[in-house]
Amino acid sequence: MKSIKIFLAVILLLGCYLCVYTTVHAILGNALENHRYVVVIDAGHGGIDGGAVGIKTGVKESDLTLEISKLIASYLEASSTIDVVLTRDSPDGLYSEKSKNKKLDDLNKRKSIILSYNPCLVVSIHCNKFPNPNRRGAQVFFSNTNESNNYFASILQMNVNMLNSKYLNRTFSALMGDYFIIKCTSFTSALVECGFLSNSEDEKLLLDPIYLDELARCIHAGILSFVLNIIC
Repeated sequence: MKSIKIFLAVILLLGCYLCVYTTVHAILGNALENHRYVVVIDAGHGGIDGGAVGIKTGVKESDLTLEISKLIASYLEASSTIDVVLTRDSPDGLYSEKSKNKKLDDLNKRKSIILSYNPCLVVSIHCNKFPNPNRRGAQVFFSNTNESNNYFASILQMNVNMLNSKYLNRTFSALMGDYFIIKCTSFTSALVECGFLSNSEDEKLLLDPIYLDELARCIHAGILSFVLNIIC
């Protein structure tokens, strides 16, 4: 009789445990499912500021950064946990036509957009140039305004290095950089220089839709890895 009572007590406790576990699991599951993380993708330049120009074709950096940013956004939007904000979704700049300093107006507008959305991550997309036409490759930069910037930039660089390994047979490390967009707020931020338009081989890659898709997927993978494994 005593053993039966013990058995029934164990069954009762087990039932209560399963009930509590199921309830807690459901609550946590719904919380994670309902929580959305905002990622801002900043397409560099735009409008009267075309940025760097291709050494052979004259392609504008502003056109490439917009195309790459939209590709990244399209992949991020497929995630059930991420909301994407583009600071620029057209060829136009983010300034008033009456502005006396359109560049400063543009930068401040980008900062305002970032602050208004309170994002978990900011990624600014650019293309590089250098007097030496032999310099090439995709490089990630960060500032010291947030202790997680270096780590996030390293994750992005690790993913982008898959392309550097494939097309350049070498890799790079993320570097500290003095860029307005990644130091104007305290949010975790990084800037990706997607290649050198002053290098004909990089320019050719940046005009290749297949390469741009690979690049967007690598940046997307880096963002997703940080959001799901570090923030969550």
